[in-house]
Amino acid sequence: MLQRMKRLAFAGLSKLLVGLTGHGYDRSPATNDLHHKLSFRLFKLAPRFGIASEERIHFAAPIPFSLSYDARDGGVGHKFLMYREYEPNMTRVVNALIKPGMSIWNIGANLGYYTVLAARLSRGGRVTAFEPHPQNASRLRHNVRMNGLSNATVVEAALAAEGGSLTFYESESNTGDHRITAEGDRRGITVSALDASQAIEEYGSPQVIIMDVQGAEGVILRSLAPAMTASHPVLIFEFWPDGLASSGSSAQEVEDLLHALEYQVWRIDEYRSMLLRVEPGRIGRGMKAGEETNLLALPKGYALPAAIAKSWR
Repeated sequence: MLQRMKRLAFAGLSKLLVGLTGHGYDRSPATNDLHHKLSFRLFKLAPRFGIASEERIHFAAPIPFSLSYDARDGGVGHKFLMYREYEPNMTRVVNALIKPGMSIWNIGANLGYYTVLAARLSRGGRVTAFEPHPQNASRLRHNVRMNGLSNATVVEAALAAEGGSLTFYESESNTGDHRITAEGDRRGITVSALDASQAIEEYGSPQVIIMDVQGAEGVILRSLAPAMTASHPVLIFEFWPDGLASSGSSAQEVEDLLHALEYQVWRIDEYRSMLLRVEPGRIGRGMKAGEETNLLALPKGYALPAAIAKSWR
């Protein structure tokens, strides 16, 4: 009974924090800063409220599924614990685009939020989830099994410019922030790697690619360019100019590639909860140093689904 009361108190404090400072990113800079400071402090106090390191979250919409997660993780775990949701606008886009029977790649799958969501949405289709970090891949496999998914394949490898292996630099506080670039005193581990041709030969060409790889998106898109020229998959991916530059690519390279392949590009604006059309070559315009966003890139002639065709909040 006491344990339950503690957990209810934590949930109440989380809701109060959101109620007082706002849920989205449309706060004033000062309110936004206050929100994150208070959110971080409450998150750190979670063990005192009986929050275990291993937790489970259930999502009812857009389709029911559950995930096991680490409540001590400062990335995805923090968002699950504090807000009971994850990237609602990105989720809305994925939900609108994935149809039964589709082939989807989730590159940088982490613990499997988009893997499981896509597998549930693509009934009769196939999801291939690439996750190189051993602990993340283990939790990802667990979440696939827990949801009874027979149409999701976990590949414990990174997609890279060359197959074989590469050094992966770990974040101690955020399981979604492991990178291919060294920074500070991050520990490096060796992980398996596949190049695009190997991945396509083994797992087939995707119709949709969902990707978040902490700046390595440019290197992977460069590797996938020949296949993209032939198949033109839908792309949903993180766009982080600073991370792209440190990983051996650039924002300009990504923009040039999308322009050359005649993709239509939208910015999934989490700050204003809007889908904004942008022209290739102008995607990064107005972005501040260190800022990141998610992009939706559709092949020429591919109609934007009606569910997300209008700006929304």
